[in-house]
Amino acid sequence: MSTSELLRRLEESSVGWKAKTADEWELFTVEPKLKKQATKAAAALNKAMQSIARDISKLAKKRPYDEEWWGKKLAELQATHILPVERKYRNTGITDTEPRYYVAQGMINMVKELYGITGWTDLGDYI
Repeated sequence: MSTSELLRRLEESSVGWKAKTADEWELFTVEPKLKKQATKAAAALNKAMQSIARDISKLAKKRPYDEEWWGKKLAELQATHILPVERKYRNTGITDTEPRYYVAQGMINMVKELYGITGWTDLGDYI
């Protein structure tokens, strides 16, 4: 499956990751200054998640499903792509439980979608 096909499938899927607004990421948007920062943070998170989707697609072409390996790889991808965004926009609530959950669950869903896995996995144990 091509990277663009994966991104299209994930965005159309009810399971896979979809781009979110600042409110959907549950970032702080009460004050006008924070709303502007949260909008930038949401765009950065969306871009990071697209990069993660591309990386997952490339990796999945090269290896069979291995839950421990994928769990550790998701942790690496999160550190590479998401952590810099969290550091830059930490005043928006980006490191709160909800945004971090959406990132982790989105990555897990991408892997599950690629391998056709349904139901519970232990992928989140590694993130």
